[in-house]
Amino acid sequence: MKLLIVDDEEHLVESMTESLPWSEVGVTNLSAAYSGKQALRVMEQEPADLVITDVRMPGMSGIELIGAIKSRWPRTVCMLLTGHAEFEYAQEGLKHKVSHYLLKPVKDEELLANVREAIEGLLAEQEQMRALVQSQAMVHRNRPVLRANLLNNLIQGRPWHDRKLAEELALYDIPVRVGDETALILVRIEDREQRYGISDMPVMGFAVANIVEELLGDGYGSWSCEDLYGHLLFVVRHSPEQEHAEPLERLADEARRIVSRLLRLTVSIVLSPAGVFPDSLGGTVPALRRYDPRADRLR
Repeated sequence: MKLLIVDDEEHLVESMTESLPWSEVGVTNLSAAYSGKQALRVMEQEPADLVITDVRMPGMSGIELIGAIKSRWPRTVCMLLTGHAEFEYAQEGLKHKVSHYLLKPVKDEELLANVREAIEGLLAEQEQMRALVQSQAMVHRNRPVLRANLLNNLIQGRPWHDRKLAEELALYDIPVRVGDETALILVRIEDREQRYGISDMPVMGFAVANIVEELLGDGYGSWSCEDLYGHLLFVVRHSPEQEHAEPLERLADEARRIVSRLLRLTVSIVLSPAGVFPDSLGGTVPALRRYDPRADRLR
């Protein structure tokens, strides 16, 4: 960790920097400044993780220095050296989130203990940040699978509290919200077993899903999965900003034609009436699975 010590009394700074075992408490880089302005120049060249500053210095006070540091380097931990007579004045540092107040003359053991505590806090914060970044990266990598799993859980009737479901929808960036008016589209590939091998079936399902999602485009917010029966299911929300979106019936006809031409597959597509998400899933999905393949819409 990088530590910057700031005090206009040079002999105190030299004593602190040269006589204390900083490496034992986690300091790997130590620098000094003798005024607030010089400290800011040091920070600009190589920002410190931790700053210890005297409260009273000519030109720029320690309080002013901490305010300037926090405005530009908000994660830097600041500690304030102050005398008993200055303690009330030093309370102004609270608004700048000063982490520690050290009363002069500070004992070496107390100074080192406070620095150790501050560094341990910084390391814990960095570890939490790393874990958060890794978690977000994992969600991003696995987002398609996680989105599909969530929809399958809803289809299978797993109960969700609206608040928890809303959090999951937002986490996976799903363009549907609790209470939205949605329609359901079920797509069944009728002849993929005859035209393709078993190993090709997931690829064909992916290709068909891409075609449908491309056709839905910006006019509809869609969310899809492959259910336990091998059907492709789409939850579709009309986007209010797209007033002239193609009707779903017309998009279904176009999807059938494109799939037939590009993939040499026959698909049956059925649409549900509009319903309120997620309440409409429970009864509508089983009915969709029982549809007449000669019909375009659930009866």
